[in-house]
Amino acid sequence: MKIKVICPNCHKEIDIEKDVDVFECPECHKAFTYKSVVDFTNIHIKKYLRSAEQYESNAYSYKDAFYCYNEVLRFLPNNLDAFLGKLLNGIKKSTLKDTYFKQFIEDFNNQDLVLDQTTYIRIGHFFEEVLLCLFKYVKAMDNLISIASNDEEKIIAYKNLLDVNELYKLLNENIALFNEQEYQDSIFISKDQINAEEEFIKKYLNDSNIYKLSEKLDDTLIFSGNIKLKYSDFNIDDYSNIQDYYVFKLNVTADKYKYIFIALALFIVVSIVGLVLTLTMEDKTPGYIILGVSLGLFALTYIGFILLRRKTLKDLSK
Repeated sequence: MKIKVICPNCHKEIDIEKDVDVFECPECHKAFTYKSVVDFTNIHIKKYLRSAEQYESNAYSYKDAFYCYNEVLRFLPNNLDAFLGKLLNGIKKSTLKDTYFKQFIEDFNNQDLVLDQTTYIRIGHFFEEVLLCLFKYVKAMDNLISIASNDEEKIIAYKNLLDVNELYKLLNENIALFNEQEYQDSIFISKDQINAEEEFIKKYLNDSNIYKLSEKLDDTLIFSGNIKLKYSDFNIDDYSNIQDYYVFKLNVTADKYKYIFIALALFIVVSIVGLVLTLTMEDKTPGYIILGVSLGLFALTYIGFILLRRKTLKDLSK
């Protein structure tokens, strides 16, 4: 049986036989023991996991977190944390035109998840987070439909709501496998709230803009103005003229850093002004004062940024 590893010398991805004592890298032709190359690969996997958590929690980008989790799965296909993280961030990176709902269903159904005493709480929390994301996404589509400037935007939104409804079905089927105690231990959304959110989306699925020719999703007709489209004929590439909309804010903690960077830039500008005054005026005192104060404020603000950054990363690593 072969496994995927990273060569400690050339850092190329290679496949080696499991538990072989010594092997030669086919790329750089260096020899390594099985343990050394596995240990080196595990370091890279841990880096990907840490990066994914930082991208997700520190909100650099859900797209980058998705990528990191996906990289882990290339080496450890059965890693539960990476698998659930990839699925959740796939949802979070969904926009109006670039959605992950159908792929989520396919990936989830292809994975053999087992509900046991060691995993049901983690999977339950995962279901909860996905549901919260879907609730937010549905409200965003609801708002978009009400303010959409053209019928094509509405068609895309209606199609996305149909996909979300399919994902609701998948989640409910799996949540139904939880007994009452497991549900209470792991999913902190009431069943009444879940039902209310599903009723909210049904108002679209049952209105005149969506008509089901059969129970098959592909046979559903979507109407908006003069446009009539069959679900199976939908192709997002046909809507290149439509502006995409980010549904999830990609930087939930970026605002505090944004203001810090603005302040740092302002202090630099003021410092330059002070420097110019010291070089051009006979009385250099105002220039020295402006230059000194602005550099001092810059230093204090930068130190504050470093401390805030360290605290954020420390909280993430707990």
